Formats: sequence, C-alpha cells, structure tokens
Amino acid sequence: MKKKTSRPLLTTGTSTLLLIFVSLCLLTFAVLSFLSARADQNLSRKTAERTSAYYEACNQAEDRLGETDRMLEKLWQETANEKAYFQAVRETFEDMDFDEESRMLSFSVPLTDTQVLTVTLKLRTPESGSTFYTISGWKTVNTAEWTADTRQNVYVQTESADAEGE
Repeated sequence: MKKKTSRPLLTTGTSTLLLIFVSLCLLTFAVLSFLSARADQNLSRKTAERTSAYYEACNQAEDRLGETDRMLEKLWQETANEKAYFQAVRETFEDMDFDEESRMLSFSVPLTDTQVLTVTLKLRTPESGSTFYTISGWKTVNTAEWTADTRQNVYVQTESADAEGE
C-alpha cells in the first residue's frame, strides 16, 4: 500500500496572489486619500477666499456707515425740523436708495462679481443719546441671473446605433 501524500492548501502562488491583492488595495486607498485631500484643500481655499471677500465688504460697509452717521448728524444740526431733515437726507444721499415713506436708507457694497452686501438702515430723529438709525438689514444678495439646468441626458442615442438597427 502506498501512503497518501497530502498537499498543503497554501502554496507559493496563493501567497503571491494575496500579496498582489493587498498591494492593489493599499494603492486604491492611497489614491482615494489623495483625491479626498485635494478636494478638501480646494474647498478650504474657496472658503477662505469667500470669507475674506465677505469681511472686506463688511469693512467697506462699516466705513460707509461711519460716513453716513457723520452726515446725518451734520444734517440734523443744520435743519430746523423733522420734515426738512428728511428732505435734506434725500438730497444728500442721492447715491443710496431712500424710501421717504418708510424712512429706509439702503446701499450695497460689491462682494464678488455675482454678489453684493446690502445694508438697510431705518432712519429716525435722534433723541438724547440715541443714534440716527438702526440697522434693519445686513445681507448678501445674489445679482446674477439663475437658470435651472433642465436637461436630463439619461440615454443619448447616437447615429451609429441608429444605423446598426436598420
């Protein structure tokens, strides 16, 4: 009788295949990590640029508010009554939008090429120790026209597919 020889289940080829599989997995994870890091870097850069532009616009708006406050104080001191004061406000701030009925004064500061920072002030006659206005709006407004993408290219049939069907 011959003795049965048993062969090992793991041979040299199996370990080589396992090594190749593990190497491909590591390469795939490395590429995915690189792409994710690059996308995060681009997002961080865009966010930093957007934040910087927003705060630059806020600084410009604050400067304009300071000038407006000085001008309103000067107009209040020069006018005799409330009606003359608001008439002088309309004439002085021609570059701003002024609604005399609601006593709202608004202006915009460019933020990006498609956005502006809009500041709205509610004017009032000052009492002792109070200001000439309250800020009723401070918001970012889109100025670009938005158009929806209504195309749904689920399946595009080419001419070569038409010719094969004939």
